[in-house]
Amino acid sequence: MGTLLHRIAPPTWMVDAVPTLKAGDHFIPGEQIERWIERGYQRVPQVALPGEIALRGDICDVFPMGSPRPMRIELFGNTIESIRWFDPENQRSAEPAHYIAQIPAKEFPTDEAGIRTFRHGWRSNFEGQPAQCPIYQSVSDRQFPAGLEYYIPLFFESMGTFFDYLSSNKLS
Repeated sequence: MGTLLHRIAPPTWMVDAVPTLKAGDHFIPGEQIERWIERGYQRVPQVALPGEIALRGDICDVFPMGSPRPMRIELFGNTIESIRWFDPENQRSAEPAHYIAQIPAKEFPTDEAGIRTFRHGWRSNFEGQPAQCPIYQSVSDRQFPAGLEYYIPLFFESMGTFFDYLSSNKLS
């Protein structure tokens, strides 16, 4: 029962942080890669694990968080021509996917606004020189060490609960 009462990211952040992409959408590779990186994804040469993205010419591979396998976006100019599931072992495309939900790779915002909120929250809650604290410095440098989830309240003005996600009016 105690787990249900833990504070988590507010549902409004999660809903706002999950845009979708589908065939026919406008797609500028450099800008889209930056959006994924702001959501905590890591750019790699070849996608193999959740939270990774790779760009090779007119193909963008992404392994969305919560997805059973990675997806391949095939571009024609700046338009998504198709989205297909693919096998990370042999890199072969499989059946089409209808859309990609861009679920954040972290439980907290990793963009500039999220980092600003974290820094302000840190200075409001802890005494001393923040620049001398490794966690504060890591987040300031856009590095998110293991265990940072304990500091999630510093990334938000207010937190939510599991029950907030059950209310249909919060998510619509």
